[in-house]
Amino acid sequence: MVVSDLLFSIFLALIISVIFAGIILRKGPRRGFFWFFMLIFLAVFAVGIWGKPFGTPLSGSNWLPFLISGVLMALLLILLAPKHPEVGRQSQFDREETMEMLDKIEQEKKFTTLAYISFNVFLWVLLAMILVAIITRFLIL
Repeated sequence: MVVSDLLFSIFLALIISVIFAGIILRKGPRRGFFWFFMLIFLAVFAVGIWGKPFGTPLSGSNWLPFLISGVLMALLLILLAPKHPEVGRQSQFDREETMEMLDKIEQEKKFTTLAYISFNVFLWVLLAMILVAIITRFLIL
């Protein structure tokens, strides 16, 4: 039962991760797919072993709680992920406008750094909570 839940969680998390990574069109390098997959996988597995089984069984596991938790976790991560600010260019600047634009860019860099640090802390806390839930479930059995 646990092995089938684990394999089903890996399979479902991989499909959800690939679909959501394809939906998000970002320019530049894509970093963090592994962590995105791991958070979805652990959330799917935790809900699968803790959740109340409902839906049609598929190879010994009820697949609906797995699917719902994976999609909700992916949506949560995508909605909370910090966005890259886009800086537009204008053709003519005078000195004062250039200085204002440089100050604005510097403030956006500081805000972006703070957003990434906050999001990383959130992800590590979430990862720890999910792991505690999984380990607790197996200690109770």
